[in-house]
Amino acid sequence: MFVEDIKDTLTAEELLEKCQKEVLTYVNAIREYVSAEWMPLIDKVWQSVISDDVFARLLVMQKGRKRGQMNRYVVTNIVFHMAALDIYQCGNLLELHKKLEGVDEKNGIYKGAGRYCLKKEQRLRIRELKDFVAGQK
Repeated sequence: MFVEDIKDTLTAEELLEKCQKEVLTYVNAIREYVSAEWMPLIDKVWQSVISDDVFARLLVMQKGRKRGQMNRYVVTNIVFHMAALDIYQCGNLLELHKKLEGVDEKNGIYKGAGRYCLKKEQRLRIRELKDFVAGQK
């Protein structure tokens, strides 16, 4: 089956579940950048993010030829915001992005991430989820 055929046979819930799994695999590439304080909690943080209603609909591309695929632009912005909250520690965001994408230079995801900036509500929600998980230590 082609990807297009698979997308058309999955329900919205199945697509979301597929993308949630892809997010966890995707961000695993930058596990080495998780701060020591957050390493024991990083899986809980990501589970909270991907299962939160604020982010669930954003994880799946809704239009175009990438419709039904994980929205790497949004995930990249979430990672960048987590870096600003000291969950990830890295010299700069480009270095973090290159490791996340498995590339040696900027690519379309890095360049296009600006079109998918997180809104204030979403940035605040990440902070809330971070604080919630931290409180469960």
